[in-house]
Order: sequence, then C-alpha cells, then structure tokens
Amino acid sequence: MKRRYHGAFTLVELLVVIAIIGILVGLLLPAVQAAREAARRMQCSNNLKQLGLAIHNYESASKTLPITYFRNNPQREASWILMTLPFIEQGSIYNQWDFRFSALTANNLDPRIGPSLVTPNVGSNAWLLGQRLSALLCPSESHFSDGVTTGSNVINHQTAALNNVKIGLTNYKGVMGSNYQWGQIQVTSGPWATGRFGTSGHGYISPTGMFGRGDNGQNIPTRFRDVSDGLSNTLMVGESTFAANALNGWYHWNGVQKSCVGPINRPAVCAAGLTQPRAQGWVTCRADWPNNEGFHSFHTGGAQFSMGDGSVRFISDSIELAIYRNLSTCGGGEVISGEF
Repeated sequence: MKRRYHGAFTLVELLVVIAIIGILVGLLLPAVQAAREAARRMQCSNNLKQLGLAIHNYESASKTLPITYFRNNPQREASWILMTLPFIEQGSIYNQWDFRFSALTANNLDPRIGPSLVTPNVGSNAWLLGQRLSALLCPSESHFSDGVTTGSNVINHQTAALNNVKIGLTNYKGVMGSNYQWGQIQVTSGPWATGRFGTSGHGYISPTGMFGRGDNGQNIPTRFRDVSDGLSNTLMVGESTFAANALNGWYHWNGVQKSCVGPINRPAVCAAGLTQPRAQGWVTCRADWPNNEGFHSFHTGGAQFSMGDGSVRFISDSIELAIYRNLSTCGGGEVISGEF
C-alpha cells in the first residue's frame, strides 16, 4: 500500500497568499476608515442639531438669542454656550455658575475658588469652566481630542497665573458675520462691513451675523425676527478645530464665535506653516489668531453648520466666497444665488 504525502506550501505559494492578504487589507482599511468618519460626521451633525434646537428653545423662553458679553467695572463675562447649557442637559453647571463674578480675572474672582486657580474648589466658576462637555466636541477633532486643555494653549489665558488652569473646549462657534478687521483678509467696507448696530469695528463688537460680543457693558441681543434674510438662508453655528485656532474655551467671550471673512478650511499662513500640509500647518500656526479666524473642520471637503432654522447643512470649502459671506449675515438683504 502506497503512502500519501501531503506537501507543504512552497515559498512561492506562501508569498502569493501573503500578497493577496495584503491587497485585501489595503482595500478594506480605507472602507473601514470611511465608515468610521461617516459615523463621526453624523455624531458631529447631531451635536449641531442639538445646539440649534437649544438656541431655539432659549429664544422661545427668553425672547432673544443667548448673549455673549464682556464687561468691565467689575469685569464679568459669559458666552452664548454658557447661557444655553440648561437646554443641552447641562443645567447643573449653569445653576452653579455665579454670574456676579469673573471666572479667572483677578480683580473680581469668584470667592468660592479657594487658594489656587490651578486646583479650584469643586463648584466654583474656575472649576466649572474646566469641565469636558461632550455635546460641544466633534469626534473628528484630532487636537486636544479629550476636549480639555490648559490655559497655556488658549489665547487670553496665556499668563503665568493661568497657564496650568484647565479649560473646557468647544468645536462649535456662533457665526458673527464677515465684517472682520484683522489679519491678511479683512472686510472693512462694502456690503458685508456695516455692523447691525450701525457702529464701526470688527465683527466681535459690531457683528453682521447672529452672534457677537459686547465690550464694556454693551450686550448684543438678537431675536429671530431680526434675521430678515430668512432663517434657512443664514448660518448660525459652525465647526472650528482646536488644531487651527487657539480661541476655544466654551465659557469665554472670545472662544465661542467666528467670522466668515475667509474661506472654510483656509490654510495657515504664518511663515513656519506655509510649507506644511494643511492640518500640520494649522497646528503650527494656531496662535496666529488674526489669520486663523474662520471655520475649519477635519471632515473632507468642508464643514457643517447649523442654519438659523435649526437644520444642519454641510458647506463645501469650495463655495464661492461671496455666497459664503452672504450666508453669514442675518440682515444684509443679499440675494442667495448659486449652490451652497
């Protein structure tokens, strides 16, 4: 009786199998990554949807959109996000916040803070502002992806006393229009330049959009009836990455709004970042706030926005700049033409 011998794989056969497996993995990985990004983008869209709904509920209850302000004598501050917290299931933080005092400014500190800003007492303003709020974070963000950093990484907080203070971050910023007057791209005249309150100045102080900041006691209230361009034609809240910008504290008057003066996903322009890939250049130049103003995202091809009617739209970063700026104003009377 003859014995049968089962031969092993030859080296050539083994190499062929390995090559096939490599090809299959190469084909599969992009599909898996695309599916994961699709899920992240959907979650980000849902966050914007919830914020839009929260703003509508706030306006219904208060007859104005939530106000972002900065005041002197004594210094106090608030952001539209802080004011909206009860409507995104963060009422416990809002209820503990003491609006009579500044969170971090020495001349009007919340007395509950205790002996150290770096290790503040639980429940004080300085402790609350360092909390991570998942509803404010886009899952596609790759920089400070845990949603909390220290003052050393946030403009307006880069002092010896604040460098190690924890700051909770937000990827979502209110749209303040296009009348921006800093950096290489500015709008100081023409159809997008006149602030809604008839005053001159950059968009933080005299916005053309739905959100803005007040200075020295000036508040900037907006009602939905002020949006004469139509809620469905007006950008309300959009995405901004921590990589591209160092103004991101969710409690802070400079951290919760952006301008549409420049294109979406505009590359960094500081000298050190000019020759780098876009995302790397953003990180290199993130402290260059005059030129990094605007909306950015890690979603391919554009960024997501909550419109004034609460719907969420993906706006391509190839949108014509004039149309984009028209969408950013809430009472400019522009005719929106073309695709967006």
